[in-house]
Amino acid sequence: MRTLSLPRLAAALSAGVLALALSACGSDSTTGAGATTASSAGSSAGAGAGSGGSSAASDATGAPVTATEADFSITLSSNSLTAGTYTFTVENTGKATHSLEIEGPGLSDAASDPVQGGETTTLTVTLQKGEYEVYCPIDGHRAMGMDTTLTVS
Repeated sequence: MRTLSLPRLAAALSAGVLALALSACGSDSTTGAGATTASSAGSSAGAGAGSGGSSAASDATGAPVTATEADFSITLSSNSLTAGTYTFTVENTGKATHSLEIEGPGLSDAASDPVQGGETTTLTVTLQKGEYEVYCPIDGHRAMGMDTTLTVS
């Protein structure tokens, strides 16, 4: 089991709170280096919390990857990808609100919109070679098992 440092936990919780606050405003936003969020299939429009770097165009699309989130697990359609641009479809099959955040080489805090149970949203990111952490940043969900690794070659 992984333990989070207090500063990293505080940052993750702050990002989740910011994402929820911004989603109430009803605006889409670009987050993280090379990341774009977009809402679909009934999820509320909003913004993920991210930091630094240049952004991809808001109409960018990439190869599809599915991230299925449940209470409390994340399953990717593939845990091994080649470098490039990908659109993650985040499917929440649980009852709790979830989000998807990706951190790794050239990408920090790229997050999807929060998504309610039974709904979906998308997150488009450009991935470089390396290892990425993929997790739910909401309310300590990562510590409850909503965390996986993605390898990009």
